[in-house]
Amino acid sequence: MRAKDTVRTEMKRKRNALGAVEKDALSEQTQRLAISATAFIEAKKVASYISTAKEVSTAIIHSECQRLSKLLVVPYESNRCYHFANMDEHTILTEGSFGIYEPASPQLVKTTELDVAFVPGLAFDRDGRRLGHGAGIFDELLKEFTGIRIGLAFAFQCVEELPEDPHDIRMDCVVNENGFFKE
Repeated sequence: MRAKDTVRTEMKRKRNALGAVEKDALSEQTQRLAISATAFIEAKKVASYISTAKEVSTAIIHSECQRLSKLLVVPYESNRCYHFANMDEHTILTEGSFGIYEPASPQLVKTTELDVAFVPGLAFDRDGRRLGHGAGIFDELLKEFTGIRIGLAFAFQCVEELPEDPHDIRMDCVVNENGFFKE
């Protein structure tokens, strides 16, 4: 088993090597599969993330939430504490911590009220282990979450086994452009 920092370095290198056109095509395939999941179809309240340039995009997921009148929430940081805040077509975004956009005037939503969460990561394994950037943001956000956790990844980010710490939150499902890596 490889150390977390080694895997992070390798995955960032591979992710940075993706061209914009390829990244967009892979992101679209991944999102189309993600919104076909029963957990998303049945969900009324959806947690997601505002993707950065190198992550699997969430634009289609967000559009589908609006089209289907699902409540959509995204991470919001306040005094180094993370929460989920409502996001709709009228939400004004501002740059937050780590250069990630978040709602400028957040309406917070309790994590326990959410049905499904789409989660980014640098790597995932078949047992649902997730490796993020190391700040623990999604581990904090999801510690009281009782819905279905779906990791969004590019196929190269799906590995056989990852190291795990006691505070790490596992995914229930992981989807990439080739299908469901973990169901």
